[in-house]
Amino acid sequence: MDTTRTDPRPLFRRAAEAARPVVVDADPTAGHLPTPCDMTVDELRLHLLVVLLRVGRIGRGEPAFDPSTYPTEPPEDWSTAWDSAFASATAAWSDDARLDATIELPWTTASGAQALGTYVAEVTAHTWDLARALERQVAWDDEVVALADATMRVELPMAERGPMWAAYRKQFGIPDEVEFPPPFADAVAVPDDAPLIDRFVAWTGRTP
Repeated sequence: MDTTRTDPRPLFRRAAEAARPVVVDADPTAGHLPTPCDMTVDELRLHLLVVLLRVGRIGRGEPAFDPSTYPTEPPEDWSTAWDSAFASATAAWSDDARLDATIELPWTTASGAQALGTYVAEVTAHTWDLARALERQVAWDDEVVALADATMRVELPMAERGPMWAAYRKQFGIPDEVEFPPPFADAVAVPDDAPLIDRFVAWTGRTP
């Protein structure tokens, strides 16, 4: 899939719709369980809600990475909070011009379409994380996962990522004595005929 020519908006909507039941209907007694991305279930649910809110702010051209603008505690009503954030995010991207806008992210500068594609990947990966922790099944949308996979293969072009993170440390002036946990582990080998969702999460460093 060509990430530069794909309108990611309908795929983002579908990614968020797939995430909704896993997030909203999570067993409240399972909040302490670990997930494959090193957050607990409760932490990851809140993170996914913040992702929706962040996508909305980026779509409106607002500062999106100030932690003070986002909730730090889970909402009392997950269904209402999720649906409100989803509506805000999708409305923010209704103008086609946002797809060609220049978006400044902490790690790169991208077009609106490319930036939104990274959030298709993030929502999809974290939906998988949450579903794995909660032993939930998800009906994966192949088009959504294909965009997520194509996006991450652009963002993470090498399977072995040590040199990439070393270059990142140098680029951003992170001293050697400062701890820097790599955002993504090396890719995990899976068969070429593995399901697309398995190939995608394996490329992000997760073990399917």
